[in-house]
Amino acid sequence: LIQVGAGSIPAFLIVLGILPVIFLALREVNCWYWKINERNTLLRENNHLLRTMIEQNKFEYEQKKESRPVTPGVTDLNDPTTLQSFLSDIDKNKKGGV
Repeated sequence: LIQVGAGSIPAFLIVLGILPVIFLALREVNCWYWKINERNTLLRENNHLLRTMIEQNKFEYEQKKESRPVTPGVTDLNDPTTLQSFLSDIDKNKKGGV
């Protein structure tokens, strides 16, 4: 059994205070090593560029859409509205913690 004495409580509190610092330091090293922060930045830039492309191509797509046949039950991934809703769903999931 572990004996709890007057000297073990301060030691426990010191260890309890040091553990979060070690965890945060190791987390930063891990994120740096696997380039997670860089990937996150690149993905945000990619989303921004996709949104820009969607806005630029909306008008052109609407003109072409009128001449194409519609297939029921098939999602048109070239549709800017579909892409916009897809990106919005991603943002909602990210903000929701999923």
